[in-house]
Amino acid sequence: MPKDKMKDFNVSVTPDEVMYTNISTSKDGYNSARMVIKKGDKEYMSISYEWEGDSIPGFAMDLMGFMKRNSVETSGIWKDQEKAYQEFSAKGKPKEELCTQCGKRKEECKCGTKKEKSEDTEDD
Repeated sequence: MPKDKMKDFNVSVTPDEVMYTNISTSKDGYNSARMVIKKGDKEYMSISYEWEGDSIPGFAMDLMGFMKRNSVETSGIWKDQEKAYQEFSAKGKPKEELCTQCGKRKEECKCGTKKEKSEDTEDD
């Protein structure tokens, strides 16, 4: 699409939708700002902004101002949004495979080791 026909795209965020905010800096000069929003039932939006250097870009400054205006002085999960954030966080994680015999995670399980090795050698 030609640049003269391109349209702006705006995102509006209300404080009651915000579940999580984070602004962090690292010793190597790489920084990030992040906001996670619950837009609907099982619908989430994550906005991340990353930059290098000592300057602070407009998005990070706007996010800090938004947090202050809503009495959120530190990064993390917003008050009364713990359940929603836990649900959001669990969506991206693969389910752990547990051993059917002992109930431990597969990498911690010792009961299936001999059986698995014998099956491997039978195929050779």
